[in-house]
Amino acid sequence: MQLQTDWSFEEALQNINSRYPPWGRIAPQLRNRQLEAWGQLVGRKQSLILFDLAVKQNGSLSALGRNHSITIDTLREIRRFFENLPDDLLSPESKIIKDLQRIGQESKTVDAKRELILREVGDKAEFVKDIVAMANNGEPSYLVIGLEDETFTPIGQLNHHYNTNDINQILSDKIDPPVVIGYKEVAIDENEFAIIEIHGQNPPYIVARDLIHNQTDRKRTRVYKGTIYVRHADRTEGISRSELEQILQKTN
Repeated sequence: MQLQTDWSFEEALQNINSRYPPWGRIAPQLRNRQLEAWGQLVGRKQSLILFDLAVKQNGSLSALGRNHSITIDTLREIRRFFENLPDDLLSPESKIIKDLQRIGQESKTVDAKRELILREVGDKAEFVKDIVAMANNGEPSYLVIGLEDETFTPIGQLNHHYNTNDINQILSDKIDPPVVIGYKEVAIDENEFAIIEIHGQNPPYIVARDLIHNQTDRKRTRVYKGTIYVRHADRTEGISRSELEQILQKTN
């Protein structure tokens, strides 16, 4: 049968029961496997939320079981199955954010910012610096927008919105060789985030032109043509000679 991710747990029970009537020996087992498959589609967190909501709306676990001809023990087993679903069933964006919050610090491939403002030259200089460093990882790397500094708690709503074309236009002629990035805004648990994916496949990437902040810019950042930046754990820094040699060796 076709399972739907927009079903509530109770709707899943009703629809699956109609396909596999809850009597006999085989049909209840098939029903249970279908409920588990629905949980895998919905994901760990959402399946648990919807399960508990169904219990609350019916008044108790026993009432939920009685109303849908399923035993309390079976319901408990299904909830345990949902609890043990792996985190990799989360969306890629959710997993990046969840892992960052769990670890409690940025890494070589994941950087986080409270907001992304690209209005002034200083803003753009800092952004180019970050993207150059991430691109030089030579592997998929991510800039997450919408998390508080240090605590990585969600800020709620984004104040500045962009699209992929906006971001690539800003980076145009500022990085050599050109690097094309992906930009996506997502809503997770009523919080807004932007995820910038950078996958530099032709390092080393260098700053292609000088970007020097104006005196009135809020960001006092400057980058110069020919500079190469890399990530050192959670820091963006200039490249060393040995690091440059390693990159060049990999590309030859």
